[in-house]
Amino acid sequence: MGIQSVATVAAGLFSSLGYRVRVLNDFESRIVGGYTFTQMLVSTGQALCVPSLPDLVFCIAPSVLPTDLASLPAETLVFTDTAKLGAVPANVVPFPASTLLPPGQRRAENMLYLGAMAGILRIAVDALAPFIASRFARKGDAVVQANLAACRAGHAHAASLAGDDLALAQASLPPGRALSGNEALTLGAVAAGVGLYAGYPMSPATSIMEGLARLSAQRGIFVEQAEDEIAAANIALGAAYAGVRAMTATSGGGLSLMTETVSMAAIAELPVVFVNVQRPGPATGLATRTAQGDLSMVLSMGHGEFSRAVLTPGTPERAFVAAQKAFYLAEKYQVPVFLLSDQHLADSLVTCTGLEVVPRFQERFLKTTSDLEEPSQVRRYLDTPAGVPPRPVPGLTNDLVVADSHVHDELGHITEDPEVSGRLLARLAGKERRMVADMDLPEVAFDQPASPDVLLIGWGSTHGALRHATVRLRESGLSANHLHFHELHPLDWPRVAEMLRAARTTVCVENNATGQLARLLRSEICFNPTHTVLRWDGRPFYADRLLDAIRRLAP
Repeated sequence: MGIQSVATVAAGLFSSLGYRVRVLNDFESRIVGGYTFTQMLVSTGQALCVPSLPDLVFCIAPSVLPTDLASLPAETLVFTDTAKLGAVPANVVPFPASTLLPPGQRRAENMLYLGAMAGILRIAVDALAPFIASRFARKGDAVVQANLAACRAGHAHAASLAGDDLALAQASLPPGRALSGNEALTLGAVAAGVGLYAGYPMSPATSIMEGLARLSAQRGIFVEQAEDEIAAANIALGAAYAGVRAMTATSGGGLSLMTETVSMAAIAELPVVFVNVQRPGPATGLATRTAQGDLSMVLSMGHGEFSRAVLTPGTPERAFVAAQKAFYLAEKYQVPVFLLSDQHLADSLVTCTGLEVVPRFQERFLKTTSDLEEPSQVRRYLDTPAGVPPRPVPGLTNDLVVADSHVHDELGHITEDPEVSGRLLARLAGKERRMVADMDLPEVAFDQPASPDVLLIGWGSTHGALRHATVRLRESGLSANHLHFHELHPLDWPRVAEMLRAARTTVCVENNATGQLARLLRSEICFNPTHTVLRWDGRPFYADRLLDAIRRLAP
């Protein structure tokens, strides 16, 4: 029925007008479709988290309405075509979609409802035109005009259905752009200078590959759809050996297949960025739902002991910066870097007002000069005071560059010498300490008060819900703060312990069943949160329900 097209166009419109928007898309993974809906919060202030119950409902498929009405409050207004309904409840406003559409234009019915939304909220229909044109441009002018006509018809009819009491308040914030987490992550990788992307389609990560493919010719990016995830990871590894900024993206099942390549990247000290857009498991699980169930996996995946970095951005803006930082960390320390997202962040649209390009993340840390006049083998794995060896690239110098999956000496030759192997493995494991010492990590969001009565703890995409709850708790007179991990490994654990232990009551909120962050806090600093709030049914936290749960635990 084109629900997501409605959301994309509407989010773009409202963001451009100075409103703040947050869109939650809910759809089934079956090709035959199923019950699909989109929830959109439009605000003149912050739009941190979508509430569970709407003020307005636009129902394109009236057949699902009887089930929905039971869960909606009486004050919610529902607009739908009542021709196929029996009794019409008091809060249902008849919207004769079948008679308003021009003959043969049923496929534009979603734009009819979009126009109705704009009309009821008193948004000028002409403001929608450029967004509709952009959405359908690739389908040709005839399709664009049909959708514009449907939108205008819906707007004209709906404008007469409600008074000015439903008009949106005037927006006063700067215009923004509605972006999903995957879109922002893709743009961040482009800003970082990604040269190769290799992947295999797997929801909810596929749109990253699609986005990079669309930009590949313009930005000189090689995009390869491999035969499977193992091949994709190894292609990225080979590109990293050749000096290219390389990444792959998948979900938990695909990342599991890449485990051996992760270890190979570690011992060969080749920088690869692995993006994991989480969904519920085990196995196929819920392919288009959200979860935070893979944290423990990425913290320990790969055999042997070696350093890694794990970034867990909670907003599209953070995802944009995290993509740049992932390449920077991978190349500076020659380690695999995991960028851990999830379906909620990946597919939700959020108003963004500024995407920060960080110049220092462009640094490549490549050895591009050589003192050798003739080709000769270089000490690729030389021990240095910084704990990271030089990184020559084949073809850029006269150096002969060797990489190997075995324990090796400074030239890259296989060895079983205990002194050499001990030194190498100590270097691989010690890079995490260097990351913290260099203050490259962690990115932890924490403000005042420093010693709150209630401290909410989270990571990744729970950011909006926890921020909303913190604001509401403060408005009720409670001393509340929010500690959020946008980067989770490695951490300055003494500093984290100091922040946590200053609070009277701590509540750790996660989209998983086992409290993986809470478990990490216990294992690293012997800190046990006072309470945990967990959700693992494939859905994200709603603003009102999370706040109610927190108030019950920490009144």
